Amino acid sequence: MKKDYVYFSAEDFIADEYFQQWARFPDKESNAFWNQWRTRNPGKEPDVRAALSFINSLQFNTRFPPPSQAELSLERNLQKISKTGEQNLQRRKDIFRTLPMRIFIAAGIVALCALASWLYLTRSPVMDEVTTRNGEIRNIILTDSTAVILNGNASLSYPSDFLAGDKREVWIEGEGFFVVKEGAGGSPRKAKFVVHTKDLDVETYGSTFNVKSIDSASGVSVNSGKIKIYINDLPEKASEMNAGDFIQYSSAGKRVLRKKVDPDLYSGWKNVKAN
Repeated sequence: MKKDYVYFSAEDFIADEYFQQWARFPDKESNAFWNQWRTRNPGKEPDVRAALSFINSLQFNTRFPPPSQAELSLERNLQKISKTGEQNLQRRKDIFRTLPMRIFIAAGIVALCALASWLYLTRSPVMDEVTTRNGEIRNIILTDSTAVILNGNASLSYPSDFLAGDKREVWIEGEGFFVVKEGAGGSPRKAKFVVHTKDLDVETYGSTFNVKSIDSASGVSVNSGKIKIYINDLPEKASEMNAGDFIQYSSAGKRVLRKKVDPDLYSGWKNVKAN
């Protein structure tokens, strides 16, 4: 029922059954989940609000007079019309019968226009992406001086305006080694650095760590500094990690493995000559 909503657009939220249920009939459980998810993902708030606005705009409560009452009133007024106006009577009846549908269609058009405006104003940021081929290792320097070594068959994506928000965010598939520096682009203001995988999020202000995200699991090992892990399926169980800590999460069985390791054994691949 609960998914990884990090990559959802406004259209995806609108189409999601669990999101629709919460938007229309919120309860204690769904409020707890979505409020916590929105707090952890402020960058998705425009998409969430756009989806909520659209869903709520379709919950019409328009009342129309009973057909019998309207017909009676119409007949009483039309009795004064001469025989030559009988054709007009029929046309008016036809218009009256189709009026509710016309109002509904008009309301739908207004709602779609509102959604289009929301999507234009809250459109997703432009993303840059770096990918590697099989056997290729690549060095990447982000605009905040963070260094990323990307292993083969991997991809790293991040907003073009990487330093515009209150935190630095990247998304990774495959394996990468991160050397994160505090601050952003030399600014004295500290900004969290967040690495998103399909299963979990890594948060830090400055550290070095290895992330590997494949189909069956996501694993993180810390070489230096401190990080915090948030697992998407277990948002209430945040884990702090220090140098030498390793954590792996398997979404198939929802199993968490945590242990002490030699981090160099997990990041030794980065010592191969990179492109």
